[in-house]
Amino acid sequence: MSSMLPRTPPAPGLHLTACSDRASSTHLARLLAGAIVAAFFSVVGCGSGGGHSSTVHVVNTVMPDAVDIADIWGFTAGPDTEPAEVEGPPWQHPACFGADPKEVHFSGELVGETTARKISLWWCGAEPLAVTSVKIVAGSSPEFGLDFSELGGEPSAEDPLTIPAGGQVWLVATYSPADLSPLNEVGLPVMDEATVAITVPSLPSGLLVKMFGAGVTEYCPVAVITSEQGNTVLQGTVVHLSGAESWAPYGLIEKWEWNMLEPGTSGPVQLPDGDDFELSASLTHTGLYSFFLTVYDDQGLKSCEPAAYYVYVNESGLGGSISVELVWHTPEDPDETDTGPEAGSDLDLHFVHPWAVGPDLDGDGEPDGWFDIPYDCFWSNKNPDWGSFDPNVEDNPLVLLEDLDGGGPETISLAIPENATYRIGVHYWNDHGFGPAYATARFFVSGNLVAEVKDVMMVDSDMWFVGTIEWPSGKVEIQIDPATGGYDITPNYQNPYFFQ
Repeated sequence: MSSMLPRTPPAPGLHLTACSDRASSTHLARLLAGAIVAAFFSVVGCGSGGGHSSTVHVVNTVMPDAVDIADIWGFTAGPDTEPAEVEGPPWQHPACFGADPKEVHFSGELVGETTARKISLWWCGAEPLAVTSVKIVAGSSPEFGLDFSELGGEPSAEDPLTIPAGGQVWLVATYSPADLSPLNEVGLPVMDEATVAITVPSLPSGLLVKMFGAGVTEYCPVAVITSEQGNTVLQGTVVHLSGAESWAPYGLIEKWEWNMLEPGTSGPVQLPDGDDFELSASLTHTGLYSFFLTVYDDQGLKSCEPAAYYVYVNESGLGGSISVELVWHTPEDPDETDTGPEAGSDLDLHFVHPWAVGPDLDGDGEPDGWFDIPYDCFWSNKNPDWGSFDPNVEDNPLVLLEDLDGGGPETISLAIPENATYRIGVHYWNDHGFGPAYATARFFVSGNLVAEVKDVMMVDSDMWFVGTIEWPSGKVEIQIDPATGGYDITPNYQNPYFFQ
């Protein structure tokens, strides 16, 4: 890719600080647990009256029809450019509400049988929380379900599910595979997928929980990875991973195989000392590390799928309160894991401030805002100065992850948003001869996945206006082209100041 400005490696993330005179270890732990990955935490003095400050450092690493999700939650947006207040009790922040686990992995389950898994919905607020809807969104596999019998029925606006103050409730998710799952090109089952949308009127961003499973004719061992350090660490940290919770339905686990993918490398490598149920690794590079575990039982049977565990390493453990992630798949690229110039398709994520201007290339009579400097955060403007003049205030967006040669992820994070509506876009910079790509955009608020648009087909030079995210409500509105009823994509989008 050629451009007016060269690309450079992404810088570390940002941080979010909440100030409270009622902070407690329980509330702060819940605040941390609400982030997708959070690994640095401190409590310091904060003003008079014995207040506390909790600093949460978040980096997002980590799929349904977006229009249906928008219908469920009634996403809206409205511009407002006044600075956002970030002080207040931690339970007023969206990170005070979450699900555990955030993703439910059924692994390989017997065809024709039903397996249940419990999902905890927790809340650290001082008052009870009403959940008015828990639904599996359209486009999910019909083999997944929700069992509300222990809760007395499905939640509704008239009869909500109430989470007690500082407490939790349990949902029951089910998976009943109807047939044997096909295998992919490397011999692993193609997973069935579903998404649960959870609606809370007082927290407009809501919550999404992903579910995965595969139908098998005989049970496989199940690989499970846990870690003492969590998913975000500082550079130089030695992480300790364990596969001790892996299990086999008909025997014992006898063999563990660990693989690791380092930042900037093209594929995972098997670790020479990775034959024990425990693994220690020194993470010396900044960026995303991926660990994979395959297990074998005492009959020699291999796990149906490897367990995956992701650790983001940065210099200062910083993260963001709004994060947007882009991943994509290019069917005509035979190896989407290889790296190098023009080794894959190149899509770019854009995060735009309401003050952005520029040419009107989509013909709607308004400046597009894409590629505007300083008010579009993208690969050529990775850490623009949008907020306070105080350089110590981390209120500017940051490109955390960037991918030039296929697949992603690309991630942009904003720790302290303004009271404003931000626009999110994806540009297909160059297909490098690999043809159409299928893009997925994900919106996170305080580490919680709140909206997703999956597998939108794009061709070379397309500009996709994905949608908007409003702060402080966290509401997301997916952009729909009123003329076509489909996604808002402008073809042959070529900004005159950036040459492809």
